Amino acid sequence: MQVVVEFFGQARQITDASEIELELKDGAAVYNMLQALASVYPVFLETVIDAANWSLKPCFILNLNGKTMIKDSDFALPAGSRLNSYVGCGRGVR
Repeated sequence: MQVVVEFFGQARQITDASEIELELKDGAAVYNMLQALASVYPVFLETVIDAANWSLKPCFILNLNGKTMIKDSDFALPAGSRLNSYVGCGRGVR
């Protein structure tokens, strides 16, 4: 199945891209998508992805199709998902 991950903020600065299309196995979960992202952008393992539990590091947010915020890395992604990854906290944010 294909999913699209859109990059905003720090993730966009790191990748110098606005999005990437990934091919995942049917029924893939968020952690599978994060593993695929790390294979394309290994620097994400230092900045965005926590490889110890294959989740996003604190302050990074994942949004599904502009409607649902996802925290659970076991969440099964529907085919054709469009995921937004961006920083949700920082200076001045409480």
